[in-house]
Amino acid sequence: MTLNPAAHIAPLGLLMVLFGPYGWTKPVQVRAANFTNHSRLRVVLTSLSAPLANLLLGLICWWLYFVVLAGFSGESSLSLLLLGFLQYSVIVNILYAIIHLLPLYPLDGWYIVQAFFGKLSMQESDASTSPKKNAWTMLGLFLTIAILVTPFGQNLWSRVYLAVDGWISTLL
Repeated sequence: MTLNPAAHIAPLGLLMVLFGPYGWTKPVQVRAANFTNHSRLRVVLTSLSAPLANLLLGLICWWLYFVVLAGFSGESSLSLLLLGFLQYSVIVNILYAIIHLLPLYPLDGWYIVQAFFGKLSMQESDASTSPKKNAWTMLGLFLTIAILVTPFGQNLWSRVYLAVDGWISTLL
């Protein structure tokens, strides 16, 4: 167990961040068996940590938006650039939280659904314990990739982006 971010870097995922629209990291290995009491609740809380972190980052950027807005009088190019960056950060972090909560393998929403309705497990190797579960995990992985990279998925996410952008814009 480490908090060192370098241990979680997936080389191809990092290249995709640099040269493509998406990226990923190595999954954090969590063993549900290590949770002694209330293990289902702890699996859910562990799975909620990434979406909640994205929501927290979005709220911090939202708060900074107002601090920066109050701190700058006038429309300098630096203030407009910073305000645009903060608004974009709010929208992207909320979208990441939504993506994390999709109940598709290997996203966090999958593990939340599994904690309530399936075998209590958070390991990659446990995804192939039964042919039926393996089929669902492969379908979830396929759907996740399709939602992120196909034209249909891009259209879907652009609509979600515009909806979140409109909602955030009314709040800002």
